[in-house]
Amino acid sequence: MQEISKKRINWIPALVFQSIALALGIILDLLTLRGEKTAAGGWALLSLSILALAVAFWAIMHYECWKSLPERYRETTPGKAIGFIFIPFYSFYWAFTSIPGLAKGFYEYGRRNGIKEIDNKTGLGIAFAVVFVCYNTIGLIPGFTSILGVASFVLFILFYKDIVDYANRVLES
Repeated sequence: MQEISKKRINWIPALVFQSIALALGIILDLLTLRGEKTAAGGWALLSLSILALAVAFWAIMHYECWKSLPERYRETTPGKAIGFIFIPFYSFYWAFTSIPGLAKGFYEYGRRNGIKEIDNKTGLGIAFAVVFVCYNTIGLIPGFTSILGVASFVLFILFYKDIVDYANRVLES
């Protein structure tokens, strides 16, 4: 009987779109701060399109990470983890369940299964959730967009580089 191998989660597509969205966001922010409204309008359309793709790839990756976590270590279902983050205003609360909860689940899985390489990334998850809320509120103010965009990008890398690795370890076991 042939063994079915599970597909590995790849975080690179989400990373690429996150980096392009950040670059476009910074350009848009600078144009807005300089008062170049005509140029900013064109960049805004392109920036929002790429941002939508970045969010879509992030959502797929985040869902797949939740899906790879065994049920007994989950605080919620993969569908709720992603779906509720798109509910206006409720998402500000839910980010603190969905993002750090994923880290907690993997840490608990590693602890219970004796996998010392799985570190507790809950603090990074909380920081990412804080920046998520800030980016979607005060990040709409020109100037703050770039600062919070860079913070979000750095936390994205620090958090998901390891979380995706943990998810792939679980899938391989």
